[in-house]
Formats: sequence, C-alpha cells, structure tokens
Amino acid sequence: MRFSEDEYAAFASAARGQELSDGAYGAQVCMAHVQGLDSVEQEVMRDLLKTLMLTAVQVRKIGVLFDQVATRENAAGRQAERFIAYAVAADRTLRRVDELAARVRACLP
Repeated sequence: MRFSEDEYAAFASAARGQELSDGAYGAQVCMAHVQGLDSVEQEVMRDLLKTLMLTAVQVRKIGVLFDQVATRENAAGRQAERFIAYAVAADRTLRRVDELAARVRACLP
C-alpha cells in the first residue's frame, strides 16, 4: 500500500492509539473489515477488554486480602468464617469477569 504523508500520519497515529505496530494494525483493520466490524466497534471492544482485565486484577487483589485477613484471624485463634463468604463472592465475581473477558476477546480479530 502507498500512503500520502497525511494518510500515513493518520494510519500510524491510529496504530499507536491501539498500541500496535503498523503491520499489526493494518492486518487487524483488514480482518475487521472481512468480519464486518468497523474500527469504532473494535476500539470499543478493546477498551472493554482492557477494563475487564484491570477489573480482574483488582478482584484478585481483594481475594488475596481476604485470605490474608482470614489467616491472621485464624492465627490469633479467632474464627474467620465471616471472611469465607466474602472470599467466595470475590472468587465468583472473578470467574464472571474472566468469562466475560474471554467472550469479548473472542469477538476481536
């Protein structure tokens, strides 16, 4: 492909905006076109995927914190059953976030 300077600048800027190399971005745009997705839809899906991945990290941290609190409570001879319900809820939430992220990822070329 040949681009004018202005076209290349716009193309390269879009690639950088997606944190992709020019070649990877070009291939992705072509595949999106073949699959009937436009670049706006792709960008929204990528943003959603990034948000879900960040959410999963935060939920994992919450689970680790609950585990640490429960360990301290048990070490001090106190019952930590009340924390178990929170840990179970965090685990269930993490699984749901991971499942949703996998579904979004499957929609991207």
